[in-house]
Amino acid sequence: TKAMGKAKNAKAVERKRKKLLALQAAKRVEESIAKANAVDDPLAGLEPFLAFDVAPKPAKTGAPAADRVELPSPSSCADVSADLTGVGNDTESAKRSMPVGIPAKVTFHPSPLPTDLHDACLHLFESNMADMYRDSSWGLDLEEKSNELRHETARFLIVEACSSSSDSTSTSGGDTVNEETGGDSRRDILAFSHFRFEPNDEDKPTEEVLYVYEVQVSDAAQRSGLGKRLMNVMELVALRQGMKKVMLTVFKNNQRAMAFYLEKMKYVIDETSPSNFDGEEADYEILSKTIGTRA
Repeated sequence: TKAMGKAKNAKAVERKRKKLLALQAAKRVEESIAKANAVDDPLAGLEPFLAFDVAPKPAKTGAPAADRVELPSPSSCADVSADLTGVGNDTESAKRSMPVGIPAKVTFHPSPLPTDLHDACLHLFESNMADMYRDSSWGLDLEEKSNELRHETARFLIVEACSSSSDSTSTSGGDTVNEETGGDSRRDILAFSHFRFEPNDEDKPTEEVLYVYEVQVSDAAQRSGLGKRLMNVMELVALRQGMKKVMLTVFKNNQRAMAFYLEKMKYVIDETSPSNFDGEEADYEILSKTIGTRA
């Protein structure tokens, strides 16, 4: 009948409309991500958040982690060399023991990282996460992780003590040799994060997101608030680059990390997380926080 014909035609029009909207959304997401990846320094303008003093690892009965990083001190990094003049052979041990108020800074690095920083990030990941990965369904594959760090769209925030550049000797190619370790090219870092600008879904993208691949803090700087600071900086970067969400993956048995993201950072279990689907078993959750307005 004519009525049935019109009904079928209306459904066809609606399908075409949805397909067109999906294509438009995918194009917008692709262009937004390309624009974000083209930014040379996403930290420009955030300088007050990037220089600060790091307190030592507190005792279990000490102040909460969120209270241990002092307010930004932009002058600290500039003054650190003068402050350490005359310390002599104790400089390196002082830095490693993390004295109160040691000046630190966050710097941005696109992929590929210099060899010394790449090795430092991989070493810190292995120190913090090796056992957890071995016990997971993913297993530990350091070669795969190394390649992940070298991905062309990888972006990094590196936290170092401001004096670290004076504790190393330059070599050809821009890499450094740490004299403390007898020629080991690995650089001392306090923490790092690895993130990328990506679509929320590879097959049917609807939103551009900043995906956090790693946040790793060295043992000496644990419970100092560095993890929270790195997350705050990445959220600012996401907002400034037009991302709609910050997303990340956390092992379920990593109770400390789950509490940090869900309770302190106010993330939620994302709608795409395996736990939201019947019959899907996974040892991880996908978490997210909405940053920008949805399109």
